[in-house]
Amino acid sequence: MEILTYILVIPIVLALFSGCLWLSMKATSLYAGMPNGGQYCSYTDLLKASTATAIASYIPYVGMVASLIVLYYFLYKYTEAEPSEIIGMVIISHLLAIALFFAASIALPFTTLL
Repeated sequence: MEILTYILVIPIVLALFSGCLWLSMKATSLYAGMPNGGQYCSYTDLLKASTATAIASYIPYVGMVASLIVLYYFLYKYTEAEPSEIIGMVIISHLLAIALFFAASIALPFTTLL
């Protein structure tokens, strides 16, 4: 049963985190301004970056640092954004993901009452 839960939950989490990255990319490009003809990431590229980040986070002892390095690398590779814009994208996406997590943790107990 646990394996089935992981198989169902991991793609949902990756899709939500990729969506948060996409929204933060749009917000950062509006604030910082992308260069004319700048390259935006497609959602599939962000999904690849999220998957590679999730895999890197499983490295013992250094998983968190490795996942951030992998995320920055893929965002730098797929976009023409400067490092400061990438840092803004990651901060905004993590804040969005935390907000979604808290919203889900507040809403889920009430769904059992229905």
